[in-house]
Amino acid sequence: MTLPTLIASYNKQECSVRLKKFYSTMSNAFNLATIDYGAMRYWEFPNELGNKLQMSNFAKTYLFPYLVGIRECVSDTNSGSICSQYAGNILHIGAHALYIFEDGSCFAMDSGGVNDIHGAIHIIYDYNCMKKPNEFGKDVFEFIIDWWKYEDKYTFKAGGYSVLNMTTREELLNYCKNAQDSDKLECAALIQYDGWEIKDDYPWW
Repeated sequence: MTLPTLIASYNKQECSVRLKKFYSTMSNAFNLATIDYGAMRYWEFPNELGNKLQMSNFAKTYLFPYLVGIRECVSDTNSGSICSQYAGNILHIGAHALYIFEDGSCFAMDSGGVNDIHGAIHIIYDYNCMKKPNEFGKDVFEFIIDWWKYEDKYTFKAGGYSVLNMTTREELLNYCKNAQDSDKLECAALIQYDGWEIKDDYPWW
């Protein structure tokens, strides 16, 4: 194998491992939070689109106490800070903060399509944070928390709204092959479907 092929293979493996680890870490945090705060139907989810204070309070209440080795890097659009630049320009979701793990990965969260009974939290995860390539579908991916409060339905999975209800690999692969720009973020759903493996037909490697 040539050196570029070996490097690409290593990067794909690292990406797969990091995505699986992130999903497991976040799932475990939510499970632990239910011990202290009860079922998710009792939680205070953000109910205003893009409300940074609500999003920050949610993270500090239901995530931070259960995540080891994490720090908050606040994004201030007036400061010109690296967090502001990255959260605003790369993640482009108006995030208030980056949450950075000891392993160098990071994520940001924003609420979308919310009201008192239904909503979503979009989580943008970068497995090597501010290091290159900073490309959607390659080192930057989306996860989603979809919730229906009074139906007691909660979903946490890789991907976003566009792929939330896709159930076959063919659907997910076709979506990814035709994804443009930030839609590539949702191809994390295909990787999860494949058991956290980036297969040869995955289009963005």
